[in-house]
Amino acid sequence: MKSPGLFDLFKKNKNSDDEKRKNQASGFIICFFIAIIIWLLIKLSQFYVDDINYPIVFTNIPSNELLVNASDTNLSVLVKAKGFRLMSIKYFSRNSPIYIDVSKLPVKKIKRTYKSGIRTSLLYNVISRNLKSGDEIISIYPDTLSLLFDELYNKKLPVKSNVKISLQKQYLLYDSIKFIPDSVVVTGPFSVINDINFVETTEKKFLLLDKKVADDIPLIMPDVNSNIKYSTNFVRVFIDVEKFTEESLEAPVNVISSSKDENVFKFFPERVKITYIVALKDFKRIDTKMFTVIAKYLDDSISDNKKLDVEVANAPDFVKITKITPEKVEYIILK
Repeated sequence: MKSPGLFDLFKKNKNSDDEKRKNQASGFIICFFIAIIIWLLIKLSQFYVDDINYPIVFTNIPSNELLVNASDTNLSVLVKAKGFRLMSIKYFSRNSPIYIDVSKLPVKKIKRTYKSGIRTSLLYNVISRNLKSGDEIISIYPDTLSLLFDELYNKKLPVKSNVKISLQKQYLLYDSIKFIPDSVVVTGPFSVINDINFVETTEKKFLLLDKKVADDIPLIMPDVNSNIKYSTNFVRVFIDVEKFTEESLEAPVNVISSSKDENVFKFFPERVKITYIVALKDFKRIDTKMFTVIAKYLDDSISDNKKLDVEVANAPDFVKITKITPEKVEYIILK
């Protein structure tokens, strides 16, 4: 058997020293952490003072009022308690809200607003329920909560269109663009609602239409912080589109005279040509008797040129007059 050499003996001694140093380091770290834990236990068992924040929830607000401003929405409570307790409250638990019954607070009405408030010192007992025996409330900030309520107001407003359309050739709107509902009930503070005059749709495009359209369009909603509510969030748009054609007919000219004399007028020409556009579906409904053409004769002072303007006094509501030929007619008065 070969005896160990000098190198082997050195290596063995080195390994033994390394292991000894590791054991010493481990022992030191364990002792260090034990010392820290003992120090923390001592420190956290002592009393400290720190702020604890509690959210405020206002309850039983009258249905015709809206809370528009509160001086604070959190209470900062200075509490004296043991370190363990403060650490638990601040970092490891969710603080329960402080509920304040608005219906029990004094109220002062000023026009359409209501002012109220409460001294936070009256909330000591309420806050104490969230603490444990031995915890002590030093102070509460703020010392007073001020509340402002606005009277709720309903206002019916028309819907303003942001709809844009284009049509295929020979197609036109048969009727105006309609919305259902055409108005919206807006609810909110009077101070805000009073300055609103309409409710707008979002922008929507309908391009190259050749048939009717019915579609839902969202309304532009108010800012979430404005405390305004709409009776609906969208409206339905109806766009009636029809194919149109251009036609014409002749109709006799009738006189409208301001003269007290019962004069008889003769016009040249006696009939004029009316050019109009009409939806194809209404074309067969057209009758010449539906059109009334007049020429107004006021007095002799304007009759030197012996011509009168011609206009269509009556026509079906489903046609659009585009031209009258001629626009003026000559006349003679037959006594």
